[in-house]
Amino acid sequence: PDENYAREVMQLFSIGLVQLHPDGSLKLDAAGLPLPTYTQTDIGEMARVFTGWSFSVINSPSASNTVVPNTVFSANNGVERYEDRWTNPMAMFADKHDTGAKAPLGLSLPAGQSGEKDLSDVLDGLAGHPNAAPFICRRLIQRFVSANPSYGYLYRVSNVFRGTGGNLPAVVKAILLDPEARSLATGALASSGKSREPLLRTTALLRALDAKSQLKLSDLSAYGYPAAELAKYPAGATVARISNTITTLQENPLSAPTVFNFYQPDYSPAGLLAQNGIYSPELQIATENSVIQANNVLYQAIYYNTGFPAGSLAGQAAPPYNYPDNAQNLMSDLTPYNTLYMAVVDANHDGIYDKLDTATFNNPTVIRAACEAVLDRADLMLCGGNLKAHDGTTPGSVRMLILDAATGIHGTSNNSNTQQATYMRDRIRAILWLCMSSPDAVAQK
Repeated sequence: PDENYAREVMQLFSIGLVQLHPDGSLKLDAAGLPLPTYTQTDIGEMARVFTGWSFSVINSPSASNTVVPNTVFSANNGVERYEDRWTNPMAMFADKHDTGAKAPLGLSLPAGQSGEKDLSDVLDGLAGHPNAAPFICRRLIQRFVSANPSYGYLYRVSNVFRGTGGNLPAVVKAILLDPEARSLATGALASSGKSREPLLRTTALLRALDAKSQLKLSDLSAYGYPAAELAKYPAGATVARISNTITTLQENPLSAPTVFNFYQPDYSPAGLLAQNGIYSPELQIATENSVIQANNVLYQAIYYNTGFPAGSLAGQAAPPYNYPDNAQNLMSDLTPYNTLYMAVVDANHDGIYDKLDTATFNNPTVIRAACEAVLDRADLMLCGGNLKAHDGTTPGSVRMLILDAATGIHGTSNNSNTQQATYMRDRIRAILWLCMSSPDAVAQK
């Protein structure tokens, strides 16, 4: 039996390497050393549990969309383009399953059980293991709220995990509604919150700007995408395709270099954070170059409105789709910000900002008010409203620096509606980019 998954299901996905108290603190032996959660014997016993599983379906012919039941335990990986074997549950080949008695992690699995029963029993055993709650809950808290949850926070969430039998909706609710996640006072602590990984910062911006491609999601129905799944999306939903972002963002979806993700959960940057025992996993992939690269990606999405250009799909320009070559580009929508700006400056409500708006045209005070309206929305969408909550109108604060920079954008002549429209565009773009580059967008608190 292959021991690889036996190790991974314990080390990475359920109980971890060392024993934990319910609050996540280490259990120590008499010598003050951490206690391991499992042994090599447990690995061997666990590996026997997973024997007998293989693909349930294959494509036959291999380079086709025709799906048939798999009858060969040793069926290979097949052609990458035809992935039905990867998207269907695996099947148990009973004659390949080890039916002897097994005892992983102190469990007692009697001889003669089916592969399905062995699997069910061992997964129940892992979910009920004392380490499962603090181990899994800490990682969930790190991804959703804080890289450094207190022992009390982790203890409260772990109790929900144990009390509900590992019910994930209940656990996530407990994570997001815990006082440590909601309290403004907690957010002032140096150890609170987390760095936002560059890929999530970028997708947050694209969502906030309602970025869309021209490629209709409904096109996938021709390739067997279930109608019930399409019905979950709003009408007109489009497909998001992006080029490889490993170079620019140090991350690419589904492309982590190891099973440990792009960074380690216990990474602590050298210097002040490490000296104070503070973790910041996401900073493991941050370098001087990568931080600049990530900001350049955000700049491109805002200023050039082309999002992430990806290579054209073969045949997308041909019937029945007739898409142009740039149809896959994710295009940002700045309309809500334009509307906010114009609501302040367009005094006569004719949809044009020109000299007919006698009380507001080229009025620095009014233009600043328009920029502030745009900034408050950008702050809410990209920084959770933290800029306004923390900075207010304090001179020299991040919020006021952004507002000063935006209102300072103008030319030598401001006499035409065309020029004012250009300044409006540039001011809105500057506000969005500076908000996304601010500490309140880079760090989630």
